[in-house]
Amino acid sequence: MIMPKTLDREINIKAVIFDNHGVLTRSNGEGGYKKIAAFLEVSEESVKKAIARQKVCFDLGDITTDEFLEEVLKDTKAKRGLSEFREFYINCYEPKEDVRNLARELSKHLKVALLANAGHAFDECHKNCGFEKIFGENIFVSAKLKMMKPDKKIFEHVLNKLQVQPGEAVLIDDKSEFIDAALRLGMSAIQFKSREQAEKDLESMLEYQYV
Repeated sequence: MIMPKTLDREINIKAVIFDNHGVLTRSNGEGGYKKIAAFLEVSEESVKKAIARQKVCFDLGDITTDEFLEEVLKDTKAKRGLSEFREFYINCYEPKEDVRNLARELSKHLKVALLANAGHAFDECHKNCGFEKIFGENIFVSAKLKMMKPDKKIFEHVLNKLQVQPGEAVLIDDKSEFIDAALRLGMSAIQFKSREQAEKDLESMLEYQYV
């Protein structure tokens, strides 16, 4: 558990920004595609391709959730109806309890935020994840902002809302292109593999400041 230490000088890191899909919740690559393919009774590869075709428009909020799901049904030639697919999709996200607990622990000592590339379905999909209790108003969703990672503008927006400078924030994300974008902006960054690894890397980063 990350705990505060006696400071010999002012701490630099003031905020930790968490990615959602792949960090706080399980990603498509961690079984999501497989679950959707099994529900639609189609191949996993067809699901991957269908989602990839619509992902940017969906994450930027240019299409609605129903439009996104209709396109996936069309592209995969699935026999399921929109209403049953929508109910399944909304309820298929699985939170990673250990990472959510890490964010909760950090929130006692630092500012924490959630930054997600996600469509308008984000609130529905995560209504039972308890993110509001951890992150409060610091939940930033690409579809609502009309910009998405790795665009530096979305990072700048989050930093401004948190009232911190790039060098005072750490991004925890599983995608290397988003990590690189954060680093170019002057942020610190940790590429997520597991709670244990992320916590160890973060502790090392914070410990350096206490020398």
